[in-house]
Amino acid sequence: MSCHVSCEWPPPGQRNRYDQLPLHPPSASRLRSSYGRGGRGPRLAAPSEELQGRGSVLAAAAAAAAALSAGGGFSGKGRGPGGGKDGGGVEVLSETRFEDVRLHARVERQGGEYKVVLQLPSPASPLSPPWVLHWALDEWSPPPLDCWPPGTARAEGEGGRDDGPCQTHFPPDGRLEISFAPGTCPSRVVFVLKQPAAEGSADGSGEVWYNNGGSNYVVQLRAPPVETFIEKARRVLAAEGSYTHWSLAQRMMLTGEVLDAADAAGPEGMAFIFTWLRLSSTRVLDWYRNANFQPRDVAAVQQHVGERMAEKARSSSHPLNRLLARGALAGLPRGGGNGDDIRMGILHIMRGYGIREGHRPGHDEPFLEQWHQKLHTNTSPDDVIICEAYLAFLHSGNHDDYWRVLWERGRLSREQLGSWPKPLTAWPQHLPHLIPAFQGYLWTLKNWFRTSLERTDLGALARDDLIELVGLVLRSAQITYEDEDMAQCGTLWERVRQRGPGAVQGSGGPLPGERWGREWAVAALAAAERVELSVAAHMDKLYGLVQPHAAAFGSTCRLDPVHVTNFGEEVVRGQTLFVVSLLLQRLEPQLREAAGGAPWQIVSQAGGGSTAAAVAGRVVAVASLSEVQGSSYSQPTVLLASALTGVEDIPPGVVAVLTRSTTDVLSHLAIRARSQRVLLATCFDDNAWKSWQGLAAAEASAAAVVDPAVPELTSAWAVSESYFRLGLVGAKALNLSTLRRRLTEAASGGSKYDIGVPASVALPYGTFERVLAEEPRNAAAAAEVERLTAAAAVAAAAGGFPRDELEELRRVVEEDLVAPPELVRQLAAAAAEQGLIPSADLWWSPSSSSSSVTATNADDGAEGAIWAAVWSAVCRVWASKWTDRAWLSRRALGIGEGELFMSVLLQQVVPFRYAFVLHTSNPVTHTPGELLGEVVVGMGETLVGNYPGRALAFTSAADSGQAKSDGGKIEGGAAPSLPHPLIIARSDANAEDLEQYAAAGLYDSVTLQPLVPRPPDYAADPLFGDPGFRGDLLGRLAGLGRRVADVFGGRDQDVEGHPNDTI
Repeated sequence: MSCHVSCEWPPPGQRNRYDQLPLHPPSASRLRSSYGRGGRGPRLAAPSEELQGRGSVLAAAAAAAAALSAGGGFSGKGRGPGGGKDGGGVEVLSETRFEDVRLHARVERQGGEYKVVLQLPSPASPLSPPWVLHWALDEWSPPPLDCWPPGTARAEGEGGRDDGPCQTHFPPDGRLEISFAPGTCPSRVVFVLKQPAAEGSADGSGEVWYNNGGSNYVVQLRAPPVETFIEKARRVLAAEGSYTHWSLAQRMMLTGEVLDAADAAGPEGMAFIFTWLRLSSTRVLDWYRNANFQPRDVAAVQQHVGERMAEKARSSSHPLNRLLARGALAGLPRGGGNGDDIRMGILHIMRGYGIREGHRPGHDEPFLEQWHQKLHTNTSPDDVIICEAYLAFLHSGNHDDYWRVLWERGRLSREQLGSWPKPLTAWPQHLPHLIPAFQGYLWTLKNWFRTSLERTDLGALARDDLIELVGLVLRSAQITYEDEDMAQCGTLWERVRQRGPGAVQGSGGPLPGERWGREWAVAALAAAERVELSVAAHMDKLYGLVQPHAAAFGSTCRLDPVHVTNFGEEVVRGQTLFVVSLLLQRLEPQLREAAGGAPWQIVSQAGGGSTAAAVAGRVVAVASLSEVQGSSYSQPTVLLASALTGVEDIPPGVVAVLTRSTTDVLSHLAIRARSQRVLLATCFDDNAWKSWQGLAAAEASAAAVVDPAVPELTSAWAVSESYFRLGLVGAKALNLSTLRRRLTEAASGGSKYDIGVPASVALPYGTFERVLAEEPRNAAAAAEVERLTAAAAVAAAAGGFPRDELEELRRVVEEDLVAPPELVRQLAAAAAEQGLIPSADLWWSPSSSSSSVTATNADDGAEGAIWAAVWSAVCRVWASKWTDRAWLSRRALGIGEGELFMSVLLQQVVPFRYAFVLHTSNPVTHTPGELLGEVVVGMGETLVGNYPGRALAFTSAADSGQAKSDGGKIEGGAAPSLPHPLIIARSDANAEDLEQYAAAGLYDSVTLQPLVPRPPDYAADPLFGDPGFRGDLLGRLAGLGRRVADVFGGRDQDVEGHPNDTI
């Protein structure tokens, strides 16, 4: 049933710039409106309210603006009907139907021209007066003359000015077209409609204005600039935080006005709408503030907003926008034509049972009279709770039941009821004969404010049932989360849940081995961990979208922090994927037991971006994490918590939390750990846990002092592999040179090893120090490095941690250094000699070292970009000397800042499908003769970088590998397409390989061009699902490790590389 709405729109001649009129007036009680009745159209009877505290509001708005980024955009190629091109080469961008006026709108593009086609039904009678389109562009800007359809005239503006919107009469066939030439197309056309009065009406009474529930009709042509949405977001925050007259009705009208711009701004914009409406639906934001509204008023606008939100959920161009629109829609009352049933329903009860109402005589029942007044002006979900509490009292006659139900179901107190604009202060009278009537009225209220919640007792489910349920929820989630990663997870889990030879198309069939046997369980556990990582990544992204907006509303509206702090987590826990997390939490221990499980489960990695996921700190054991809530630690601390619930906070100073408790990846604790970049891991092995407890009991802080190698002085800026020697370059370069030489010697003696060694050159020890001292243009940077290094030492001596000084040191080294021309020339010549580049001219030119490295001249495609990328990578390796973890590690070992020297090894990166690392002596168990290896899908950076997940690990005591676990990296790196070899700059410090200094991974390695991230499709990869392929590959890798050890005379080695078909 359609509502004829004419709310807040003045007739022609009253006002000319509608963007100057708030569609959310300060007081709904002062707003006259007409629904389906004749009249001149509504007028705004109160002036626009001035914002109070505007500076503070805009300051808080800046927090929301910071969360917004340009993105998304309008596209008719979404999921709405009509997208694509017709037979004449016309591209149909979108089609929309406005049901209240039966108007069909279509946006077309042909070449550079845009066209809006509006179609009304043909009039019932040829004598019926034509409808009038009252329209403008964007924010009610006057349309230019060249886009006016025939029969268009300018509407008279306020004060007689001729600069207002336009009015166009629809032709007899109801079809109206508005065309825009190339280069002049606006973001949108905005309009209202006027149905003229019938013939014979002298004063125009009977005409009806339609304005889409108070928020205008809008046809979007192009994505508006993100600044448009930022400004609208500021308006929202201003209204919610400063207006003294505000109600749910105005909020819904403003939502309709902002919605298109939010959708065009991308996920950040739609997250703002979602957060706003979520805070509204949970009554964190006021539903009425010195303002009233009737149920029928808000019914129409809620229906309109709900329908538009449903359209966004169906056809928005961005998948995350559709997800957020569905979430916002879930919190919207459905609205509709029976909105007046609430107001009339209470009146019918009162009149039917002889209860006094207003001036009508009858039994005086103050409670019902007060509630009736509230229902008449400010209906809210609280009325459902009030009705339930009233029925409880009517059944028992005990007022305690009334107050109990109010508190238990809605947290409503006497004080809160009495503080409302229409307060409820009277206590209800016991009238039990009203029970049937109010049971029916409760149904009316619930039908209006209806939500649902389904629960399943997971503890009562068998393990096979858990597997089926995970698959069921993942299939449901794929409807909501429309991306490649979630599709891969669904396909992967189909292999887990399949039995026997039957296979889902494209899935690869059931997992190998007998169900719940060890081989099957190893693969199923890997799949579970892969799905769990994906769930965590999706939910972390959602949390990051909504939490900044909640903080902005909290600051502007002075909300209780309890509603803001955990807002993002509550949103996450309401998603479909949260059920997957709960199911896997129950399933994983059973899979781990069947597989013989790995001792650790990583829930949150430390660090972020390219930072290595490792931490160092003092080990402290506690019985439970709740014991140390509110505590803080002055030095980096690793907490051993025997138990945790998942709702705790992480105390300041804690860098890692290790526990015996199974941890939900979407628990409060897990989300906080990932947000704060704190390591969170569960230990399943008693011996491993006891070893950590031993560290905590010892509380040993002393460390052996080690002496790093003293570098050899040299005048060379760069050296090729034939000149690598001890004291000049680090252990990585030396081992590569030694391996190549001994392989050559073995080949000359008749032995053949199918082992390739990539080409490399190096910047020797002392190069960094010489760049600071010998290049005049680096004088300022050298002084700054010296000052910051001294400041860091002073802060450390005082017991502090020089975080700011270390960060600035990294910035100076990464951004401010200039390469000496001779360094550029020598390095380019050495790289060309070794075949890393086709010619020295690729790196060397007179301008190669003319400026420092910045983010702009290091970009691919800028002048001198190739050398700039080389120099940027080298400087980033040097800067990693001052990462937090590297600095703490050197300090713990007593290595002075002047004792560490960094050689940089530039080496070719060979693209292969898999990457591996082999330890010819197992560093975990120290079992004699046992080899430990790890394999991942992707490049070597996938293995050593900070990507979520675990590699496939295996051990071998003979010539064949034995798979232990396969956590599966959630993302792999692939080499970009380049006309020349991909090169990596690797750290090679003089202290990295000291026996007492566990420095592997402390210092960075940087590729000249970034790797291309791609999620691996484990469901189709033979490493996951083909035991024969996996066994053959691991066996060949184990043999490779032993051959390398043989080349080095039987000494244990750590080997990194990529397998080919013949290893």
